[in-house]
Amino acid sequence: AAKIAGPVTAVVFGGIMTIITTIVSGALNPTLRNLDLSKETKGN
Repeated sequence: AAKIAGPVTAVVFGGIMTIITTIVSGALNPTLRNLDLSKETKGN
C-alpha cells in the first residue's frame, strides 16, 4: 500500500481503519463492551 499511496498516507489510512474496526467491534458486540477484566487481575 505504501508503494501505491505513499508511506504517510498508508500509515494514516491504517490508523483510521484500526479505530473504525475497534468502534465497529464494540458496537456490534455488547458482551465485549461490558467485559470487566479488573476482577480477573486482582488475584495475580
